[in-house]
Amino acid sequence: FAFKPVAEIGKRSYGLYLWSWPVSVACQAYTGSWARFGIAMGITVVIAEISYRVVETPIRRGGLARWVAAHRSVHWHTITAAGVIAVLALLVPLVLFFSQVEHADPAAGGADAVFSLPAVGEQATSAAAPRPEVPSIPDVAADATASATNSSSSTGQVGLSSSTALEPSAAPSPPVTAPVLPRRVVVVGDSMAHSLAINLPDGIGSTFDIADGSVDGCSVYDDGDVKSERRRFARSFANCEGWADRWVDAAVDSRAQVALVVIGAWDVFDVEVDGVRIPFASAEGDARFIAGLQEGIDALTGVGVHVALLDVACMRPADVKGAGVPALPERGDDARVAHLNDLLRQVAADQPETVTFVPGPAQWCSDEEIATDLGYRWDGVHVYVPGANLIYVTIAQSLLDIPL
Repeated sequence: FAFKPVAEIGKRSYGLYLWSWPVSVACQAYTGSWARFGIAMGITVVIAEISYRVVETPIRRGGLARWVAAHRSVHWHTITAAGVIAVLALLVPLVLFFSQVEHADPAAGGADAVFSLPAVGEQATSAAAPRPEVPSIPDVAADATASATNSSSSTGQVGLSSSTALEPSAAPSPPVTAPVLPRRVVVVGDSMAHSLAINLPDGIGSTFDIADGSVDGCSVYDDGDVKSERRRFARSFANCEGWADRWVDAAVDSRAQVALVVIGAWDVFDVEVDGVRIPFASAEGDARFIAGLQEGIDALTGVGVHVALLDVACMRPADVKGAGVPALPERGDDARVAHLNDLLRQVAADQPETVTFVPGPAQWCSDEEIATDLGYRWDGVHVYVPGANLIYVTIAQSLLDIPL
């Protein structure tokens, strides 16, 4: 570190630190473009050097004290006014800049949408951008009931007319207690959970009190590296340590009754752990996913929260402005998504008292017009308000039916 070039960088490090973020935002260097990143860093170096020579160094060498001494004869009010003007000249641009940055989350936005509980049997569609002729979601329960009815009429009631068929038992159904609204839900998981938690449609607050417990860039792992077919892409889970504790903290802080787990964006890949590649859908890969998911479930149920596993949506990744991650082909593989959902169903079926699998919108897989509409999902993966509304309307009854 005593090497002169390194020492010179150290002298300018604070200026590099201060200027890198505003310049990166101005150049949109956070979009995953190496060219933009290089330009932003070049500009940062130039501005930091100017700042170092014109502002920092003169002040360090007593320039400010000499200026004050040289202007002692000037009326104090004049110096005060000059100081106020100088402070405002610095603060006003910074305040304006950071007030914009505060709202620069690329995951937030989209057209307005209004949440409402669909009538029984009604197909959920986005109120912001309704689509005609959306394929209906198969009613598995209704199909099973119809099958059972047909079976009984062709076996146990052979030879009985409709007037002499056995009547069903008239035993009263157990009373159903309506859920207290709004039901408190914390959305945990990766960046897909974050976009779902922040893009709330109008009117949802009377039914659900939504809190954000997501950990961007993480799923249910704290080690390993993502391996993608897209060259030069790299992602390590080494910075995800403590993700389960952050889920729990969000659940406790929001007094959540239900934790909606939204993952999948980082679970469709091969991973490399300690130099060994673990293929997706291999026995070892499945075990790793289930073990990580169970860790999160145990942490949440340990504080009295019921866990709802939202099925992974079919993704249609696109390279768009503002995306920190490029379109990765594994995310667009519906077979990989289906495999993850099979694992989620298995985990939920093994512990029905504390875990529920929640089917999401069928349109993500069956209606390409909606699935590829960037008005619903701004990069084909993360929802905007209309996409979030489509999900909430679809899963609302499932979440309300969870006994607490």
